[in-house]
Amino acid sequence: MEVRKWEDLNMDCLVNAFGRLGVESMLFDVPFVCKSWYNATLDPLCWQHLDFPREISHSFKSRLVDKYGLERFDTTGLIKFVVNRSSGYAVSLVLPSSSTKETLICAAEGCPALKFLTLSCLLENDTVEASFVASLIRKWRNLQMLRLGSGFDTEEILTQVSLHCKDFVDFGHFRLSSSNSISVIRDDEIWVIVTLLPNLEYLDLRRTNLHWLNLERILKRCKKLVHLDVRDCIGFEVNEKILKLARVQERGVTRTRAMMKTVVIFYLDIVLMTALMIMITTLMMVTAQMILISTPSRHVLTKDILTHKEQELKQEKAEKSKS
Repeated sequence: MEVRKWEDLNMDCLVNAFGRLGVESMLFDVPFVCKSWYNATLDPLCWQHLDFPREISHSFKSRLVDKYGLERFDTTGLIKFVVNRSSGYAVSLVLPSSSTKETLICAAEGCPALKFLTLSCLLENDTVEASFVASLIRKWRNLQMLRLGSGFDTEEILTQVSLHCKDFVDFGHFRLSSSNSISVIRDDEIWVIVTLLPNLEYLDLRRTNLHWLNLERILKRCKKLVHLDVRDCIGFEVNEKILKLARVQERGVTRTRAMMKTVVIFYLDIVLMTALMIMITTLMMVTAQMILISTPSRHVLTKDILTHKEQELKQEKAEKSKS
């Protein structure tokens, strides 16, 4: 039995598999296995998810320098290389905390199809104005999700999001510092969120100092909210009023989900029925072909039997005439 080699696998299959790997595997492992795998990594569809570690470790830097024979590690050079490989097909991007202005410009120009973006805090010695970051948002018109680290002006950025990103539904804060730290989210930031993004479906405010009035504002103003993450927050206690608002929100979401589920089931029924009809038709065609193929054999067999009987009859007549 012939055994197929991994390097002989269809190129589309390789690309599909490699597209599910992380940046680290695509940089350090896959291209060095064999020539066909290296060629597959040149396909832009392998580079749709550019999720860098938020903090690039020393081992990551050393490995990159050794693998590619570099004189030194350069964050901007690395991101430029990966963004160029994506050829505009990237849909997800997580930038490390060592990113610079040049990195952001590269990402904005090289990833126009971006849907999911995470911006960590930038280098301390690289002053980035809020207006500069906000000006780049308009280049990501397909953006659906945004995670912001510390140091960004929420109002200016979300203003641009509300103007240019019509499919935006997911926003959140995060911190890069120690796990015990709590970030402060100001009243004006909450007001910006509920005013500019009333159609939010997902909001992540974990480990923040969130006043109960701000939590109430969110529940009242964001009518389409499906998931609100306030784990490990301080500044409020769960009381009957908040639970009531949450239940009202849940009922609204449940009704919407039920309608969506009905529509999905309806279309699934159509798809399944179509697939079933195709299977039945295919089975009938295969059966008919099998009958057609097997029929000549039966005819030949019948002809052989008749011929044999005719010979026996001739032989009996010949014996009778002799006697």
